[in-house]
Amino acid sequence: MINNLYVSRIALLLAEALLEDGYYEEAIIQYRLVTLDDPNYGMAIEGVSNAVNAFRAGTLESAQSYSNNNDYESAIRILNDALLVLQSDAEISQELILNIASLEASR
Repeated sequence: MINNLYVSRIALLLAEALLEDGYYEEAIIQYRLVTLDDPNYGMAIEGVSNAVNAFRAGTLESAQSYSNNNDYESAIRILNDALLVLQSDAEISQELILNIASLEASR
């Protein structure tokens, strides 16, 4: 139990540093390693939310930039990669559908 709590606290510290440095995907992974019995679990849940929102925003911004330049394939790749982290994200899924339709229409 003490070893699990130690690992959990290390994960939280690492997650916070990653979030601060803009490594959102890695921060999400580390925040999810914080255990339920850690007194900082609530802070970790909030951290996951912040990292997810920042990751989503960055992904959508990058995809939009590519699609604005008619580079739908790159936008689709970025969106698909993001869905590996945020599997059922509605905003990313919707943007993916729009980019697939735009790619098909451009052919």
